[in-house]
Amino acid sequence: MGSPISVVLEEMAMQRYEEEVLEDAPPSLKLWVRYVDALFVIMKKEEVESFFDLLNEKNDAIRFEMEKEENERLPFLNVMVTRRGATLTTGVHRKGTHTDRLLDYNSCHPAAHKRNVVKTLWSRAEKVYSTDDNRRKERSHLKKVFRDNGYPNSVVKRWTERQPNVKIDDRRPGAPLVMVPYLKRESEVAARLLRKHGIEVTHKPRNTLHGVLTKVKDTRSQADRIGVVYAVRCKDCEAHYVGETGKRLTTRLQGTARLQVMRWIGRMRKSNTEETEKVLCYS
Repeated sequence: MGSPISVVLEEMAMQRYEEEVLEDAPPSLKLWVRYVDALFVIMKKEEVESFFDLLNEKNDAIRFEMEKEENERLPFLNVMVTRRGATLTTGVHRKGTHTDRLLDYNSCHPAAHKRNVVKTLWSRAEKVYSTDDNRRKERSHLKKVFRDNGYPNSVVKRWTERQPNVKIDDRRPGAPLVMVPYLKRESEVAARLLRKHGIEVTHKPRNTLHGVLTKVKDTRSQADRIGVVYAVRCKDCEAHYVGETGKRLTTRLQGTARLQVMRWIGRMRKSNTEETEKVLCYS
């Protein structure tokens, strides 16, 4: 999924695959819902296994796994579907490893990120739950979760009082947008100043777990790097030697090469000032 067109190509492939499967689907297939490569299907129990085999036979590169209804409940993405007779109700699905840990209100992140955490979860509760009673229970649960993560009640109330289905975007149309690392207080001041000049600012965290945990290679010192431009300074004067090498710097400055550098610096100390200034300017 690294290429920008990967999502488009995947959707095109899944649409073609979907057409081929539905042509051979049994008449008992009552519901077919697909989100990217996740399927939600309702059909007769005795035909489930044969239809599952059909899904995996259509394309050798596509293999599905199956999860069946258990205790009249079946999760699909972040939605829990519950069957009550001939009626289906929906609610939020949380995995067993879920801990209700959110972005802490006192953490060093932009206020917009924290606001979106509250608004996204609140909006999900409004959209996913199909009954008013369960929706009220979810609201009470979310308020407790926000409180446990340091969000003041007044802030939660202010961020959730607007209609969740209305997309709020106060950016001016056509305004250039820049993304900068977030620094507490300084970033807010810079954003206000840039906004006066018609430039919108969005922030990103400076340090992330991904950046910390994915550094699998040790950092090489400058002396061990290959293909570098280097400068050698004289300890007794202002003379410099600037060179370039395709070898490691430690290898370049060993043996006869080091003697050549020292001899050049010695000649520069005896030369005129004009030539010395040329070398320093080049450096």
